[in-house]
Amino acid sequence: MIDRPAATTSPPQAAAETTVGQLVSAMLWSAELQTVKRYYDMTFWEAETAEERDAESALSGPRLESVADHSWHLCDCVLLLHGHFGDLDLGRCLTLAVIHDKAEVATGDISPMGTSGTGDDGTAFDLRRAEAKDRDERAAIAAYLARLPAEVADAQRVAFDDYLERRTAEARFVYALDKLQVYTWLIRRKRGRMSDEHLRFSLRYLRDKARAFAPLGPFVDELERRLLTVVADARGIPRRHLERRLGVESPGAAEA
Repeated sequence: MIDRPAATTSPPQAAAETTVGQLVSAMLWSAELQTVKRYYDMTFWEAETAEERDAESALSGPRLESVADHSWHLCDCVLLLHGHFGDLDLGRCLTLAVIHDKAEVATGDISPMGTSGTGDDGTAFDLRRAEAKDRDERAAIAAYLARLPAEVADAQRVAFDDYLERRTAEARFVYALDKLQVYTWLIRRKRGRMSDEHLRFSLRYLRDKARAFAPLGPFVDELERRLLTVVADARGIPRRHLERRLGVESPGAAEA
């Protein structure tokens, strides 16, 4: 059960909640750029456009997000949110967001869920598997850095180490925001079609990782609320019924 203390909403708090809602809406809106394809319907690209249309006809929503799509959207989320948290270095945050998943060129995108879908036999909650993933990522990063000129490699090595070890506030912010970006993808792509098991895992995993940067808490709350609302609407039930079924309570549950 996710417990949050009840509190009355003072005018400053109401303003902060409005800002959080506006920024979350901006995160979701800007992600739509991923659906705008380059070269579509342009001269000399007619054959490729026809192939894209054929592929799109089989999809019920946006195509699966690429690692590059995700990394770009994370950078955009950094631009939207970094000023909300004081003195974070924007350039440092953007550098970390750009490189954070670059090792996946070699390792691929490894599911944290495991075969059970709970994360207990995956990298999410199994320490042994998480450590193995970390070793694989570090080996992939070392191989990548070996391809670069020394001065470029040295600069990126510092950034990779910071992100993996979360030495700075910027690294902890980007690491946590990386998990919040997943909420936006679930809302956009799943369109409410999520099983209870997938919801339980997502709420547990994403909130756990987002604790790396505690000030993001209100954004976690807002995105959880929106995700649960979309799922409840797709099922044709009140959100509070879904929350009771899952054993969670989101902000605003009493009004849902």
